[in-house]
Amino acid sequence: MLRPRATMDSFEQEMLISSWTRESAKRELRRARALCREVQTEAMSVSRGSPKVTERGEVGDSKSDVPDESRADPGTGEQTAVPDESRADPGTGEQTASAAI
Repeated sequence: MLRPRATMDSFEQEMLISSWTRESAKRELRRARALCREVQTEAMSVSRGSPKVTERGEVGDSKSDVPDESRADPGTGEQTAVPDESRADPGTGEQTASAAI
């Protein structure tokens, strides 16, 4: 049985804290690995175009949940506005109104 921390010397306290930290780190590593597997599985299903199942068991269209890569800024991954060809002036090809996503 463990003694109260107040009666432990500093070495024993450090060992106890160290073991708590190791256990906590192991739990976090297990969680991170599980999340990584989940993300990889979802990425595989999106690349195959199969429906995505959310954590709550709901099925949704995986393609609509993923931003269009052609609209993402390659440096930041931020979505950018893409001109809508239907709003272009037929003579010049210039946009007549700003298009927003």
